[in-house]
Amino acid sequence: MKEVMKEGEKKLEKRTKVERNKFEERMKKKKKEERKEGRRERREEEEAVKTSRCAALKNEID
Repeated sequence: MKEVMKEGEKKLEKRTKVERNKFEERMKKKKKEERKEGRRERREEEEAVKTSRCAALKNEID
């Protein structure tokens, strides 16, 4: 009887490890996507600043 309980506990530990690993992988992917999105937003902001500076310089020249 005790052996059966030990086997059950081992299976439960193994399953929880797998679930934890899957969860950690999902969190890593989510963080990676957030960083990627942040970079994209910063790049877009930088482009907007560049274009506004160019427009301002062009207006000064004209």
